[in-house]
Amino acid sequence: MALTDEESSAPRVERRSLRDQVAGILRDKILTGDLPADTKVVQSEWAERLGVSRMPVRDAINQLANEGIVKPSRNGTAIVQAINENEIQDGYELNAALSRFAASRAAVRRTEEQLGQLVAIQDDIDTAVSERRLDAASKLNWSFHRLINVSAQSPRLIALLQLLSPSIPHSAFEVIEEWPARAANDHRKIIQALRDQDAAAAGVLVYEHVLAGASAMMTERGRRT
Repeated sequence: MALTDEESSAPRVERRSLRDQVAGILRDKILTGDLPADTKVVQSEWAERLGVSRMPVRDAINQLANEGIVKPSRNGTAIVQAINENEIQDGYELNAALSRFAASRAAVRRTEEQLGQLVAIQDDIDTAVSERRLDAASKLNWSFHRLINVSAQSPRLIALLQLLSPSIPHSAFEVIEEWPARAANDHRKIIQALRDQDAAAAGVLVYEHVLAGASAMMTERGRRT
C-alpha cells in the first residue's frame, strides 16, 4: 500500500536524536491511522521526506519492529502491523491516571519559577497556534505536560510516564482541528489550580484533559482506518 501525498506530509526533523525523532513521527502516523495496517514503509522514501540519511530511518524501523507495530521486510522496507485499539485506549487511561497523580503532587511541590515557566510555555503555544505552526505547538504541549510531571518531584513517576509515552500518539494539535482551543482553555485552568495549590482540582483537570484528548484522537483514528 503506497503512501498518499497527505500521508507523506511529515515535519522536518532536527539534527539530534534522529532515530527517536523518526520513530516518533512514524509511530504517531501509525497510531493515528495515517499509516494503516499493511502500509509499506520504505527507508529511502522516508529518509527523503524527513531530510535525513537512511540510517536513522533504518534504526527507527528496527525500534518500531521491537515494539511490534511494524514487521521488517526485504530491500529496506517494513510493513505496518494491525494495531489493537484497546491497547491504545489502555495507554491513554493509564497515562491519564498517572498524570492525575503527578498534577496533584505538583500542586503542592511546584516552585514559583516552574509556575512562571508553565505560563510562558502556554503563551508560546498560543503564538504557535495562531501562526499555524502546529508541529511547534505540539512540541510545546509536550514540554508543558512534562514540566508538570517534573514539578511533582518523583523520579519513579517520571520513569513510569516515559515508559507509557510510546503507547499513545502525541499529535492532537496537528490532527484534531478544535484541539488547540480546547487545550488552551484546559491548560489555563490547570495553571490556576497549580497556582492555588489545589491538589484535587489540578489532578481532576489533568485527568479529564488527557481523556478528552484520547476521545478525540480515537474518534479521528476510527474515521481514518
